[in-house]
Amino acid sequence: MKFILKNKKKIIDIVGKILTVLSLVFLVWSVKKTGIDLDMSTHPGRFIFIFFIGIVLKTISVFASAHGWSGFVSFFAKNAEKSSENKLNFKKRDAIRVYSKANIGKYLPGNVMHIIERNLYLSSVGIPQTDIALSSVFEIGAFLIGGFILAILGGCFPYYVTLAASGALVLLSIAGLFVLRRFKPGFKKVSESPAFWKAAFICLFDDILTVVLLGIIMVLLHVSEDGFVTITEFFRIVSGYAASWVAGFVTPGAPGGIGVRELALTYFLGPVIGEKEILTLSITHRLITIIGDFVAYGIGVLCLRNKADCDKILTENNDLNDQEV
Repeated sequence: MKFILKNKKKIIDIVGKILTVLSLVFLVWSVKKTGIDLDMSTHPGRFIFIFFIGIVLKTISVFASAHGWSGFVSFFAKNAEKSSENKLNFKKRDAIRVYSKANIGKYLPGNVMHIIERNLYLSSVGIPQTDIALSSVFEIGAFLIGGFILAILGGCFPYYVTLAASGALVLLSIAGLFVLRRFKPGFKKVSESPAFWKAAFICLFDDILTVVLLGIIMVLLHVSEDGFVTITEFFRIVSGYAASWVAGFVTPGAPGGIGVRELALTYFLGPVIGEKEILTLSITHRLITIIGDFVAYGIGVLCLRNKADCDKILTENNDLNDQEV
């Protein structure tokens, strides 16, 4: 136990790297599994252009959700500093970088490894475990609420399902806040802070934006085949994707929601796009999201380093140059 406590940061770093390597392996496997072929498209030139636009939108969506999560984490970090009167080694930029790197962990079986890797980082900078858990719970809640709002606005569910699910969501939210205010020390004061609700609404906005961007990719893929969509079809496709995204997100054990989301897409969007075309589009959309996650990972690793990391790299390069001379 003493050894673990003494080498806590090193152990966390090693575990994080192992999870990253495993995630990359499963990421490559996921790409191979899609079996995409340009012959599937009737307009290859338009398809390739939209394919790359989709990758850009997916990459942006990763950093949108990272920004929402980092706002919650930043709030809890400041709260922890006030409670302990110690300065934490936490930067919002680092949180976004860790999110973009850990995001590929969702492709590991279990669909929770990305959350575990992010929580390892938060633990290493001194944020209390209960606050770490809450940041993940609130982020998941914001995603589910945002996706459900979009699905409702698009009329994906019968009115009675909408009423029942909306009522259940409101009651669960109220019950959750009541339990936290009653049993978690200090949360009553936290929940009365304007900064907390500001972080909550920013997170909800960012998560809705994330799902909308992913839905727009599906719209663009449909355009690449048919050439146009009506306004009604646009909103129906985005909301239908939101509903299927929620289904894939909440399904335990599905790596990145693979399989579940495609099945839900067929159900929600089959009547709009056509069952045969939606299968082709869902495969292409899955490949775009996988590549977008990988691009976001690369940006997180290479472009969002903090100053200390950059100085270390420059020092190592200078030492190598001196040795060569």
